[in-house]
Amino acid sequence: MQSATVVAPDTQVIRATEDANSAEGHLRENWLKTPLPFNPKIRRGQLANGLKYIVMPHGYPPGRFEAYLEVHAGSADELESQQGMAHLCEHIAYMGSTKREAILRKTVNTNAYTDFHHTVFFASCPVVDEELNLYGLKGKQMVSMMPKALEALYDVLEGPTQFSDKRVNKERNAVLSEASMVNTVEYRHECQTLSVLHRENRLAQRFPIGQLDLIRKWTTPEVKEFHGTHYRPDNACVYLVGDVNADEAEAAIHHVFSRLEKPFREDQRPVYKDLYTNTLKEQSLSFPPIHHQWQWATLVEGGWNNTEATGGTAAVSGTQGGLFAMKEGGVS
Repeated sequence: MQSATVVAPDTQVIRATEDANSAEGHLRENWLKTPLPFNPKIRRGQLANGLKYIVMPHGYPPGRFEAYLEVHAGSADELESQQGMAHLCEHIAYMGSTKREAILRKTVNTNAYTDFHHTVFFASCPVVDEELNLYGLKGKQMVSMMPKALEALYDVLEGPTQFSDKRVNKERNAVLSEASMVNTVEYRHECQTLSVLHRENRLAQRFPIGQLDLIRKWTTPEVKEFHGTHYRPDNACVYLVGDVNADEAEAAIHHVFSRLEKPFREDQRPVYKDLYTNTLKEQSLSFPPIHHQWQWATLVEGGWNNTEATGGTAAVSGTQGGLFAMKEGGVS
């Protein structure tokens, strides 16, 4: 019986393979560190009251633009007694805006959504459209829609007339009805999945739809207080993209939103002292869980404190990634 011949691997081949893998790894690492290319057409700026804005001229589709207002506050910013308040506040601020009603027509689409980290309001409009008369009928005069769309978003931040008892109760009923409609098997399964993925942090207890028993109890002053704390120019960003002139768009943003005063009080969001209690973050530094981190925030004892924050984009970071940020927990 012949014995099998064992051929020793060529050490040069092994070394060459290891060198190639190492070089590929360094190349991939350097590639990931490369900054994303900056679009030279984008205009960025910040008003004296702290509001940031981004303008991007874009010719497709022609004759249309979209305006967005991003408020850097979502369900993760709610206290225990406020679960669902960010979503309710979204409904009240936009649905109750008379300036939003002024731009409604077949050619305009407006909507809003709330997720864990921010609340977004938008209007998709033609650049020019026929003016509406007192009866809601179109006339012959053509008007620019950009100032009107920005005024509607301005109304959301200022909240001058929306927070009446009548409006709060109306939108409260709308939210409760919405919660009933989305309570499907698929939605509950998605909530369970997210609860497992985010079990080490606050997101598992802060689904945007909130707690229905709490939503039924809130008074108008309580909801208005949430709006006053988070809906402020230094905690928001306006995006305008479409078939627009960048200079005109920038001037329109300045004209509309400069009327908002910077808040006198530097209100601080709550420092969540229970954020890492009984979590993997507390037990192991080698496997940090996902955490809710604000840009320009500083880590203090017991949680994140963003007293130095002047806005910015909320991010979910960590080894597991922020892949499942939901809009409204499945609703808008």
